[in-house]
Amino acid sequence: MANGFDLLNIKTDDFEMEGFSFGAGEKPLVILPGLAAKSIAKSAGSVSAAYSLLAKSYKIYVLDRRLVVPEGFSVCEMAKDTADAMRSLKIEKAAVFGASLGGMIAQQLAVDFPESVGALALGSTTSRCNPTIRKTALAWRNAALNKDISGLISSFLDKLYSENTVRIAGEFIKQMNSDLSNDELSRFAAQADAITTFDVYDRLGKIKAPTIVIGVEGDKVVTGEASVEIAQAIDCELYMYGREYAHCVFDEAPDYKKRLMKFFESNFKF
Repeated sequence: MANGFDLLNIKTDDFEMEGFSFGAGEKPLVILPGLAAKSIAKSAGSVSAAYSLLAKSYKIYVLDRRLVVPEGFSVCEMAKDTADAMRSLKIEKAAVFGASLGGMIAQQLAVDFPESVGALALGSTTSRCNPTIRKTALAWRNAALNKDISGLISSFLDKLYSENTVRIAGEFIKQMNSDLSNDELSRFAAQADAITTFDVYDRLGKIKAPTIVIGVEGDKVVTGEASVEIAQAIDCELYMYGREYAHCVFDEAPDYKKRLMKFFESNFKF
């Protein structure tokens, strides 16, 4: 294990997927990250450090999407890839945390592959494409297709982060995304497009795993109301952060990982 994490390269008959694992616990926790222009494997060091609290009790697997995301690929197909990747890693059942697009995939996973999800945490996500996320996803897709990296980064800073985070880390975020390749932009655009057709709302009643929904008021990407809607449909626990945070509250709120830890410790039976 280098630098506290192991890089993963998952290959099946249908796809190749990157990710990484870390943690000393026996209980498996799968993290499904949100839409990003860069592979999540490139952030392995910072992510493993951010989730160090959970790493004491869990073996954590952070799974990206397939390396080549074809045009027209759906969230449903992303969930199937996740289930296949989990089987490849010999993960029969895991606690699952999905954020943003990862939360959409996590919902679909819990509906289509319920045996693989022992407890479910959904952060800053939606169960169906609403006008707010549609407008944002289409704008991001178009910016990526037009190779408008500057416009894409500007939208990231406006939609994803609070003013405080932009003030502290804005330049770093810009630098992280300033050298996007054509392949990265194409892969990003295909994932953004998948959001516009996502709708699992009418099937949320099929989710039987203990679930918590964590949202943020005034979310500029999915709306805070989307989190409330999911919690009401599943009849599960809901926690809403205030407007001092933004869509990426899972990276901003200092108590977020403690909240995840408390939920999984109480609800994931392994």
